[in-house]
Amino acid sequence: MNNTFSFYKAPVRNVVPTMQMSIREAFGYIISDVARERTEALRMMTDVAERRAYKGMAFDHVTFSGEFARRVTSGLIAHSGYICLDIDHIASEEELQRIKALLINDNSVVVARLVFRSPSGDGLKVVYELPEGMKQALRDADADTERIGQLHKHFYEMISQYLNKKYGIVTDHTSDVVRTCFLCHDADAYFDESTDNRVQITDYRLQIDPLPLCGLPLKQRETISAHILSPCI
Repeated sequence: MNNTFSFYKAPVRNVVPTMQMSIREAFGYIISDVARERTEALRMMTDVAERRAYKGMAFDHVTFSGEFARRVTSGLIAHSGYICLDIDHIASEEELQRIKALLINDNSVVVARLVFRSPSGDGLKVVYELPEGMKQALRDADADTERIGQLHKHFYEMISQYLNKKYGIVTDHTSDVVRTCFLCHDADAYFDESTDNRVQITDYRLQIDPLPLCGLPLKQRETISAHILSPCI
């Protein structure tokens, strides 16, 4: 696990990566002018179908959660240690800025390394770096892409539940490790410069609902918090 992920040139049907990218390089792309014109053009469109088609044709994209030889589950080379969540259709600019501030300032469970506005303009993309315990579980899965996919979905759901319980934030439910994310322009994107994983886990079991243990690498039926999260304390 080397904290890099695959970058794909447009259109979205392109499933073969052009290169591998770091989270810092993704931030640099987003705040640059590379995608400014296409982002502004998309936000001028009013027809939903037209917007969807244009986004799929015009925007470069990344699989934040992994490096792939080909963007299919079996093509996964390694998990990146990142998970990207979408918060769609935020009601107002004030609410969007409020949620963005919450995500940036809450480092109690997972660290938001990158937060940027979605191509549509009314949503947020938040890229979390997983705690070391979760990363180790992914490493332990080795080259078992099915197991890595299961773990990824569990961790995605844990973070999603946490945000919903603590802040009432509802995230998109698409949790596949192969999920791609369009890179747009956002001059005000947030990037966490730290290289350490500043995660403090305390009452995590009180903050989320229990998740099924099926498919997780647990020993002697430990709780998921004990096995996956305790190394992060």
